Formats: sequence, C-alpha cells, structure tokens
Amino acid sequence: RPNVIIDHIWSQYTIEAKNHHPNIILQTRSSNNNPKKSFSLGQSLILNHQAKVADQAKRKRNKVDADIVYSNEDEIPTEEKVLLIVSRSLNDRLSLPGHVHDYLIQKCKTRADASASLVKNKSQENNNRQKTQTKIKETSGSDSNSISSDQDVQLQHYSRERRQDAHGVIKHVTATLIEIRPGLSATPRLTELTATAVEALVFGELYDLVFAEIKEEMIEKDSLLMQKIGEFEMNHYLKRKYYHQEQLQTGPKKEEEEAEDYPITGESISVGALEALLSIPEARTPVDKLAYCVRFLEMISVHFSNDTDHYDSNRNKSQDLQNRQKDRNEEDETTAAENDKKKKKKSGAQVMGADSLLKMVCEHIIVAKVPSLNAELVFLEEFARDEQLLRGKEGYSLVTLQASLQFLNASTDFNEDIFKNEG
Repeated sequence: RPNVIIDHIWSQYTIEAKNHHPNIILQTRSSNNNPKKSFSLGQSLILNHQAKVADQAKRKRNKVDADIVYSNEDEIPTEEKVLLIVSRSLNDRLSLPGHVHDYLIQKCKTRADASASLVKNKSQENNNRQKTQTKIKETSGSDSNSISSDQDVQLQHYSRERRQDAHGVIKHVTATLIEIRPGLSATPRLTELTATAVEALVFGELYDLVFAEIKEEMIEKDSLLMQKIGEFEMNHYLKRKYYHQEQLQTGPKKEEEEAEDYPITGESISVGALEALLSIPEARTPVDKLAYCVRFLEMISVHFSNDTDHYDSNRNKSQDLQNRQKDRNEEDETTAAENDKKKKKKSGAQVMGADSLLKMVCEHIIVAKVPSLNAELVFLEEFARDEQLLRGKEGYSLVTLQASLQFLNASTDFNEDIFKNEG
C-alpha cells in the first residue's frame, strides 16, 4: 500500500536470511576458490548433509504440491489450494521461504522486545527526572513545567514500530515465496490469495505484539467510550428506579409524567449482529475481521427487513379486507391505487433503512460493549489491503462502522445526539 512505509532494514534482514540458508551457504562457499575461506572436513560434511536433506524435502514438497495444484476445483477450492501450498512452504524451515519466514519473525520479536525495554527505561528515567525536579521545586520554588515534552516525543517514537515491522515481514516473506513459486502470482487473484495466506501465518505469530501496540494507542478512546456507555445505561436505570420509588410513595403519575423508557428495545437489536460484532476481537487476521464486519451489517439489514415485512404484511391484510367491501365497479381503480401506495411505502422503507443505519449500528455498539472497538478498527484500517476494501461489502462495512464509532466517540450526550427524535 502506498501509505505504508517499510524500513529498509527488512531488505537487509531478508538478504541475511537467504544467505544463512544451507543450500545458499554451500553454493556460495563451493564456488569460492579462496583457500582461507574453505571448509574443514567436518563442516563440509554437515553442510552437504543439510543440503541433501533440504533437496529431498523440496522434492517431496513438489510432489505433494503437484497433487494439490492438479486436483479438481470440486475436490479442493482454489482458496484452500493456495492456503495449503503457502502454509506447507512457510512451515517447512528447510525451504527458503520457510527459512526466511522464521528468520524475519524472530527478528521482529527481538526488535519488539528491545523497543519495549528502551521505552520502559526511558519512562523510568522520565519518572525519576520528574521526581528530582519536583523535589527541586519544593526546596527552591522554581518552575519545572517544561520537563515532559521532549521525553513524550521520544516515547511516542516507537508507537508504530511493530506495525511497520509486521508490514516488512509480510512484504518480504510474500516476495520470497513468489520468487520461489512464481505460479502463485500468475493472476491478480492468485497473488491476492497468496498475500492473504501469508498474512494469516504471519499474524499467527505476531498478532498479539501488533495489537498490543494499537490497543495501547487507543486505550484512552476505548476507555472513554466504555465510560460513556456505562453512564448512559446507569442514568436510565436510576431515572426508572427513582420514578418507581416516587410512584410507591405518591401514587400513580399522569401519562405525561411517566418515566422515560430506555431507548434501545429488544426488538431493535439483532442477536446475529451482536454475535458478529463480538466475534471481531476473536479474529486474528484482517480478512476474518472484515468478514465479521460484513456479517454484522448484513444481520442488521436482515433484522430491519423482517420488521418492515411484518409491518407491511399486517397493513396489506387490513387493506385487503377493506377492498373486498368496496363495489366491484371500483375494484380495478382501487387496486391500481393500492399498488401505487404499496410501491411508495416500499420505497419509503428502503429510504428509512438507509437513514437509520447509523443509529442502528450505534445501538448495537452500545449494547455489545466491545472493550477495544477503536483498536479493532485501527487494526483493520492499517492492515486491510486496498483489494479487499474495494470489493464493495468489506469497504462499506468498515466505513460504516468507523463513522458510527466516530459519532459515539464525539458525542457528549447519547440521548440528545442519537435518540432525540425517538418516538
């Protein structure tokens, strides 16, 4: 992606990984005539043995891969074929892609540990400096308000490092795999399926590291959202509680004095949509998370359509009874008029669905209470590829969720901003 900046160090790591592969070492050293760099007998035997094992493993892989590739589409779908080939190659450390994959994963984890230690040390130094300057201020009365800006900038310098490193691993592992198996890039679809399979395996190793970085960045937003949802629900609970207590003491109230009902009803919530929304944190790849986002909106759409169909069905039954009582001479005219009304009503229902989508998504977010939803969408925005987002459903689902979440983050009063016109 054009907005992703990958550190050039990952190109160097990839070259190192390739140079450390047994076959590459043997080929390089055997072609070198410098006697000072020649191997001892023991080293030559070990390298020859490793090269033979790697070659035998390669032949076995090629035979199995041929069975996978030439199997019928009915036996193994193309997506599963690509996933099987990619996973077999990357999980085999004797293969060059598998060796590069393992090497880069370890480098990524090592860099993450080093950065975490550095940030921890800088944070400790910053705290010690603040304590020292606080003591100086107490004793001398001097101002110490200018102590934190430089240190904060230094600490934030590492906030995207894990994400950038993950991009580097995915890019170079995919490139190495395609270099060895050019057939995986024969068509744009195969290239995308290959990249998706590589992502799945890479995030199987790095997801926790990467998501922890995003979660830390979004913790303030997510905590504030959970706090606002809790306050919103508690306020309605207390209003209802005080209303019932007062009713017990003073007697029933007039209709206009009744307590305000909780604006989110069970009928307006789709269980299937809630399940999809709550499943997003369980997924560990962009593709799987996007699939749950799509299902979330589809379930909301189905739920709303069922409610609308139920309303239209009852309305049509009533109209049919009325039509039967009319004169037969007016039957054709009445039927035509009713058909026009039904078309207008159906069109109105579609418009209402589009207009109320933001509100319905907000209602489900409030009920689901996904603790790190901001972090989940930042992860998708970071790692979902353009090919995935341009398909239609995936991109629309992500944008809709982002807009709804941004609305909730910015809102200071859910009742006023979301449910003001609740009838």
